[in-house]
Amino acid sequence: MKTFQGLLLISLFLISCQKNNQKPEKDFIILEIQNLVGVTFEETQKDYYDPAAQSKIASKYYFAEFDHAKITDNTKLIYAFIDTFKENKFEENINYTADGPTGSSMAYSNKEKTYVIFLEWAPPTGAEIPDDEPLDLSKFNPEEIVYSIEIFSYDNKN
Repeated sequence: MKTFQGLLLISLFLISCQKNNQKPEKDFIILEIQNLVGVTFEETQKDYYDPAAQSKIASKYYFAEFDHAKITDNTKLIYAFIDTFKENKFEENINYTADGPTGSSMAYSNKEKTYVIFLEWAPPTGAEIPDDEPLDLSKFNPEEIVYSIEIFSYDNKN
C-alpha cells in the first residue's frame, strides 16, 4: 500500500509541475527509487568518469547509505531497479553492467537522459571476515547488511 501511495504522490507532483509549466526539482526516476528503497538521497553535482568514452561527464550525483531497505534481498533489489527503468521506457546499456559478490552496476538511457547506477552491499561494520575465506554475506541477517547506492544522472547530447 505504501508503494501505491508513494507513486500516487509522485504522479500528482509531476502533474502539478506540468500544469504550472515547471520542471520538478528532482526527477521522477530518483523519486521512484527513493520510494522503492525507502531512503532519501543526498544530491550534488559530480563528474562521472565514463570508461567507455574515456571522458568526464558533468552529472547530478545521488548517494544513499543505509542498514536496511524495504527490499533486503540483493537480487530482488537489482530487479526492482531494472523494473523501474523498464517501466519508464529506459533501455539498458549492457556496456556498463557488472555483477560481483559485493555489488552490481547498470546503466539505463532514453533519448534525453542516462542513469549509471552502482549498488553495493557489505557485511556489518566490525564484522570479522577471515582473509583466507571468500566473503559470504549469507552468514549475516539481511538487516545487518550495509547497502549503498550511487547514481549518476546526466542529459544525453542529441
